[in-house]
Amino acid sequence: MPTASSASPVEPVPAARSVLSAVRSRITWLRATEAGLLIVTLGLRLWALDQNGFGIEYYSAAVRSMMRSWHNFLYNSFDPAGFVSVDKPPVALWIQAVSARLFGFRPARVLLPQVLEGVGSVWLLYCLVRKRFGAVAGLLAGLFLAITPSASPSIVPTTLTAASCSSCSCRPGRSCARPSAAAWAGS
Repeated sequence: MPTASSASPVEPVPAARSVLSAVRSRITWLRATEAGLLIVTLGLRLWALDQNGFGIEYYSAAVRSMMRSWHNFLYNSFDPAGFVSVDKPPVALWIQAVSARLFGFRPARVLLPQVLEGVGSVWLLYCLVRKRFGAVAGLLAGLFLAITPSASPSIVPTTLTAASCSSCSCRPGRSCARPSAAAWAGS
């Protein structure tokens, strides 16, 4: 009677090996194209970033004002007195103000958070579309968003995050995502 230590290891069936190999190559291909999409998006967003100056000077002035006092920061104020607030969601300008505070108030450093928001938006759209329609459709949707110029890049990730929370809340037993979707849509 053979013991467990003397038994030879079970070899996988050749057909199972080919299936595993195909799955591994598909996953590798998918990860490589995801990374390629994000790298292309980053390159497109950084392309000639310095020619934009501070972007829209109105928002850059608000960022500078928000750097000077906590009141202006919390109330999304445009002017140094903290009387006029900006028409943009506060989170977008908060991120820019923190970036400018950490790295200095320079054009590229103020616009860098918008570059990262653009890359995050492409990834989020890819994930949303892939979940429903498959990887190829997700890659195409992400590519189309990557090559589309956006006048207000902070609105896109906010809207996509609200859409993601809404799609999660539509599943049975996931009603806790509804307040989150409402908060993102209202910001």
